[in-house]
Amino acid sequence: MLSEGLNNDQNEIMHELFYATKSASDLTKQLLTFSKGGLGPTKIQSLIPVINKAVSLSLSGSNSKCVIEFEVRYPTSKINQGQIHQVMNNLLINADQSMPSGGLITLTVKKVTKNYNDREDKFIEISIKDNGDGIALEHRDKIFTPYFSTKEKGSGLGLATAYSIINNHQGHLIFECEIGNGSTFFIHLPAYDDIEYNEKEISSKLIIQKNLRVLLMDDEKQIHHMLHRIFKKLNITMVSTYNGMDAIKTYKDPKQYFDFVIMDLTIPGGIGGREAVGLIKKFDPNAKVIVSSGYSDDPILANYQDYSFDAVLAKPYSIRNLKQVISELFNNNN
Repeated sequence: MLSEGLNNDQNEIMHELFYATKSASDLTKQLLTFSKGGLGPTKIQSLIPVINKAVSLSLSGSNSKCVIEFEVRYPTSKINQGQIHQVMNNLLINADQSMPSGGLITLTVKKVTKNYNDREDKFIEISIKDNGDGIALEHRDKIFTPYFSTKEKGSGLGLATAYSIINNHQGHLIFECEIGNGSTFFIHLPAYDDIEYNEKEISSKLIIQKNLRVLLMDDEKQIHHMLHRIFKKLNITMVSTYNGMDAIKTYKDPKQYFDFVIMDLTIPGGIGGREAVGLIKKFDPNAKVIVSSGYSDDPILANYQDYSFDAVLAKPYSIRNLKQVISELFNNNN
């Protein structure tokens, strides 16, 4: 707990610091997404875990309640998970803030047929309805405009970023509202054939050879500590480097041997993965190199093979993500 061992004044300061840091982090992500405008890596997947996670995190500590209604069993689309989570987060926070004393948010997911640009297509529709005061008539044509906000401390990037992300997914973001009767935002994402996710079956395919050796290049010590623990559980030996030059030197060391490499894309003030991968591949054309980044919308992640990488791993890491990427890397290259 954040408040453990603190008095009331200290606890209040810690909470203020926590929310200030979170707010700055969210704003930075939105600025990066909006300025780059890229889609990043995508895959066909169920929207259910993305939606559930967004609701859980966005409304944590809120007085509002969210009711989720899934009218389609397997809502499936081709998405960048991090970006769609960001859209959901923005819309849910807006809905919550429209009801200062709390209220009911109704989130409905279904499959619909819509006509956009004189063409009918099937979409997964995610609707988010609040029971706030609605959007003033004079503001309705501006809400997706960058930097427009009716909030005293608003950045004006939340809805603009959401609109840009959905547009990049070949989808549509629209809204309906009635003064005094709340607002409803509709996300329309292209629907794909239903996929039934059998977690047990998927997990059985994630088989990793034991006694592998990995070279990690990342400037964040916390990443090294975390991955060291994870790789230990997977019986993989990890060697740490913190910039591209050290990674290249370590990989070329005749006393060392590595089955694969994980490289952070950017290193402040040093050589990152983009530059280092070419030098490692020049030394060893058969090297297996995974690019890793926390910026899910970076175009390099979407086209990683064009930059000599063999796979992509988005931060934050999980054991499951690592197992899947590593397993696919070796299965595809054997």
